[in-house]
Amino acid sequence: SVGSSAPASVGSSAPKEAEEDLSQDDIFRKFNIATPEVKRQEKKQEMAEGFEARARQIETSSQGNLITMLPAGVQLAVERVLIGGLAILGTAFILDGILITYDAFMIATKKELPAVLAPLVGPLEERFTPILLALFANSIVLGVFKLQQFDAPAATYSESNFEDSD
Repeated sequence: SVGSSAPASVGSSAPKEAEEDLSQDDIFRKFNIATPEVKRQEKKQEMAEGFEARARQIETSSQGNLITMLPAGVQLAVERVLIGGLAILGTAFILDGILITYDAFMIATKKELPAVLAPLVGPLEERFTPILLALFANSIVLGVFKLQQFDAPAATYSESNFEDSD
């Protein structure tokens, strides 16, 4: 081995034995090196301070946001109404588009439209664009609402908070 070829009597063996008696923590302290335990404690303290700073930031950043004045239950109700509106308007838009397409197909093939659908085509064709605009408006309102919730961390909620309220 490499260590065995070195001369054995380079210095006194007493200091080496004294160094061998030192614990790892003593050696770290001797050379002004932080021990792993000290580093862990410092990291814990740093993380705790970071969490406290984030909590203060959330509290102050949410102030002045109107969404924070709404209780979580009201926020959930508003969100459900907006999502329900999207579902209804989206379904109406798709069905209206299918009906208009079917009417165009019947005209192109020079066939008669069934009597049940004939009275619906005229009014629904006129409402096609307004339904689309209402769908876009509802989608935009839902997007702004969610943006306000995400912008104010104190106002956000988790669905698990409302499982017992259903």
